[in-house]
Amino acid sequence: MTHPEWAGELVLDAEGRMEPGKADRYAVETGLTEVGGSPNCPELLTLAESLGNAKISDIVQTMCHPRSRFSRTTWKQQRAVVDALLARFGTARAVYAAALGISVEALIEAGKAA
Repeated sequence: MTHPEWAGELVLDAEGRMEPGKADRYAVETGLTEVGGSPNCPELLTLAESLGNAKISDIVQTMCHPRSRFSRTTWKQQRAVVDALLARFGTARAVYAAALGISVEALIEAGKAA
């Protein structure tokens, strides 16, 4: 499970260094980036799956359960998942809050405490 402190700190750091749209995209992309074979924030995949978009669900299934050891998702597919999440929730703050099941305020407070 992803720690709210990590997600909050990521969002605040991105917002402090980048323009608003780029910061949101960077923060969500970072959560989907794989480290050691699993995404930094697997809850984002669960949230993307719940959007009800067949194309996004197929991409998420490939990310979670590759068809073979050579199966990889492309950056365009990852970008489609990021865009779908941001289109639905608006900001990285809202995306992470929804994925972690906490309020935006709690996410930001956890990020400041980290």
